Amino acid sequence: MPCPHRDPAAAGDAQGGAAPARAMMASRRLASKTHIFIALYQFVYIYTPLHDWRYGLASVQWLTFPLLLASGSWLLLGRRLFGLRRERARRSEAPAR
Repeated sequence: MPCPHRDPAAAGDAQGGAAPARAMMASRRLASKTHIFIALYQFVYIYTPLHDWRYGLASVQWLTFPLLLASGSWLLLGRRLFGLRRERARRSEAPAR
């Protein structure tokens, strides 16, 4: 039996199999957790006395808001690309009529 670590065809990578999808799902999972954490930080900043903190506004303006936009864009783009790939794979696997 060929070793999947040394033989990409055995692991399904030659056909664009599990490895790229697994890497994309891992990056989306990280982006999702980052997005939720930053959104919670901004929620806490707005609705608690933290907005009186001297460096709070700068952290929200220059750190968390751009990260929130970047992670949200990555999630949206990944959903669209992953959905298109899934749809194309489904079409190619469907029997011809």
